[in-house]
Amino acid sequence: MVSTARVTVERAIGILKAWFRILESKPRYTPAKVTKIFVACCILHNYLAESGSDLEQMEDEIRIATADE
Repeated sequence: MVSTARVTVERAIGILKAWFRILESKPRYTPAKVTKIFVACCILHNYLAESGSDLEQMEDEIRIATADE
């Protein structure tokens, strides 16, 4: 049961890291600020998912935009 929960959490974090590159690097902020950033990323992801946005198209646009960095 714990291992199933862990896999689910790791998968969710992986999805967020793919969407929000700020989560990929080592935190440069205070723990309180990192928590706020993580929660904001979760809220944005959930909003986009629930609004019926074309998530795959948006992922492609994000990859193209960040490829130049």
